[in-house]
Amino acid sequence: MVFPREDPGSGLSEADDPDSNALSALMVEDNRGDARLVEEALRDYRGARFRVHWVRRLSTAIEYLAEQNPSVVLLDLSLPDSDGLDTVLRIRESAPHCPIVVLTGTDDPEWGLKAIQAGAQDFLLKSQARTASLLGRSLQYAVERRRLDKHLNYLAQFDTLTDLPNRNLLLDRLHQIMSISRRQRGSFAVLFMDLDHFKSVNDGLGHAAGDQLLVEVARRLTGCVRESDTVARLGGDEFVVVLTSLHGPADVEAVAEKIIDSFREPFAVLGQQYFVSTSIGISVFPHDGNTVETLLQNADAAMYRGKQEGRGQYRFYSSSMNAGALERILLANGVRRALERGEFQLYLQPMVDLGTGRTRAMEALLRWEHPDWGLILPGQILPMAEQAGILPDLEEWVLEECVRRIQEANANGEDILRLAVNLSLRPPHSRSLLGRIPSVLQARGVSPRSLEVEITEESIIERFDEVAPALEKLRETGVRVAIDDFGVGNSSLSYLQQLPVDALKIDRSFVRSVPDDADSSTIVRAVVGLAHNLRLSVVAEGVERDGQRDFLLEIGCDLAQGHLFRHPLPWAEALGRENGNGR
Repeated sequence: MVFPREDPGSGLSEADDPDSNALSALMVEDNRGDARLVEEALRDYRGARFRVHWVRRLSTAIEYLAEQNPSVVLLDLSLPDSDGLDTVLRIRESAPHCPIVVLTGTDDPEWGLKAIQAGAQDFLLKSQARTASLLGRSLQYAVERRRLDKHLNYLAQFDTLTDLPNRNLLLDRLHQIMSISRRQRGSFAVLFMDLDHFKSVNDGLGHAAGDQLLVEVARRLTGCVRESDTVARLGGDEFVVVLTSLHGPADVEAVAEKIIDSFREPFAVLGQQYFVSTSIGISVFPHDGNTVETLLQNADAAMYRGKQEGRGQYRFYSSSMNAGALERILLANGVRRALERGEFQLYLQPMVDLGTGRTRAMEALLRWEHPDWGLILPGQILPMAEQAGILPDLEEWVLEECVRRIQEANANGEDILRLAVNLSLRPPHSRSLLGRIPSVLQARGVSPRSLEVEITEESIIERFDEVAPALEKLRETGVRVAIDDFGVGNSSLSYLQQLPVDALKIDRSFVRSVPDDADSSTIVRAVVGLAHNLRLSVVAEGVERDGQRDFLLEIGCDLAQGHLFRHPLPWAEALGRENGNGR
């Protein structure tokens, strides 16, 4: 260790350090004897090596910090030109990112706590500073703590993949920009964008390729704006650009067009060239919103409207999007993102044998755990997924997640018996989805008899010639097929006789009124008799009262599900209850 000494009147001395790996320490101490004791202690320390620069006065230290960036400052609080905690504050102002270890002769824990609150990383009594291990560890730990703080601060504010500001830092900057714009009566624009068909790139080429594409997109976006503007990544393939110091809409249009044009050049991904477009939605303060959340929401809605009208373009937010339409747009757009963010969950509801009360199967029910709107049910999810164009992707996720969960339950020794999953079979993907089921089961080593596919009566009848053969092939593998919501469609007995199915599920709209309503009771009784004559089992949905259960048992209905037996529960909780009951 080289220990330069400050000669009064001669300024700071220089020294060459033979150890380039040594940590640099600035010691601010007016007592030469104490400084020598620190020198001897650090020389004996067996941990990190230190290169120490010693100064006597705070003013000299501040001059040094203006030109140098030491690893740590070892600071005495009693100096010729400063005394007390103000010394810490002035060092912190001069070098806000440099760790500080305070030396004090005061044996008072409160004093040390106040020093840390003022910005120091640690404090030592001067008597402790003579012990090599205590002094060395204190300096070394102060350096490491500061490095960790810096890293955590980076993680809290920046996206580690693209090095762009993340959502937290974006929101902070937007609040600052909005505050300045209000004072100066200025304007700024928020450009909300994502990549068109990014999921297909990510799934087709792998996540490594997707990550490389996102990095290249970040570079390209940064090259389209000024240094005073902000480019941030919200997550997934979503980016936001904030444009400040605007003179009019033409400024925003110029940047949006520049971004759109930049995406017309191919992206280099894993040695190949790929063309990816982007859709941009724009909101402008204060015309399109007076809060950060409103501006982001409106820009998001404008982007989605642009996607509906044709991808690879930009759209300004318009107040003509009324509240209901805006909510539908945001919900549909959110469904598309929920797949990437893992916001969908599967709940389970048992199908109970009315004769024995035992669970014979479980139905998987889709739920969306939205971070802002809470739990959203399939009646809202599926229409929005269809509007967003991702219903096939969503149904494929449900299928694969169900099979994966069956495999996991089998491996854990949990008895799931049979799992029923609903498929809407919207064209043109219905046949391919049905055809994939056997391969998905085989890939996971799951028995086809563990799965039941539920399809609405209407979806089968609409494309009978296409769907019926696919269902027949599926049944031949061992997968059961059930008609869901039976009775609300427009099927005829001749079609029903030809349908390759194993079970009928009576729609809850009929079950709701039995046994009090004579017409509903007659219909349910007829459906049960018809199903049994066709050698089909019958499941009644929506059973909520004892009277309904008793009537269904009396007429010979096989299975029932509904709140009387159990509400739908998250997968792990539902399965735990079933296995805990010792079925």
